Amino acid sequence: NNKVELSPAYDFLSTTTAFLSIGKQIEEIEEVALPIKGKKRKLTRKIWIDYFGMDRLQLNSAVIAEELTRFSNSFDRWYELIKRSFLSEDTKEVYTSLVEQRHRLLKL
Repeated sequence: NNKVELSPAYDFLSTTTAFLSIGKQIEEIEEVALPIKGKKRKLTRKIWIDYFGMDRLQLNSAVIAEELTRFSNSFDRWYELIKRSFLSEDTKEVYTSLVEQRHRLLKL
């Protein structure tokens, strides 16, 4: 029936820090495991919201707006969890940078 569903743990772990630790450049690292609109990196807000959210998942604008608000409200908690985590300081910096980039990408 053309419905897209993801498993609960889809892309749950970020592999970015692991790839960086073995010398990969950030430009070489895929942002997602499965392609979205034919891309695995350099995904834009338009791709996430218009293509994936509206076209593929068939979410209406009210649902998308509500989820974006919930997502936006979670950033402070993410930063706090990263800060308190067992990760090394270098890895914490990488994760914080990734969260900041995604925050800017989604214009939240």
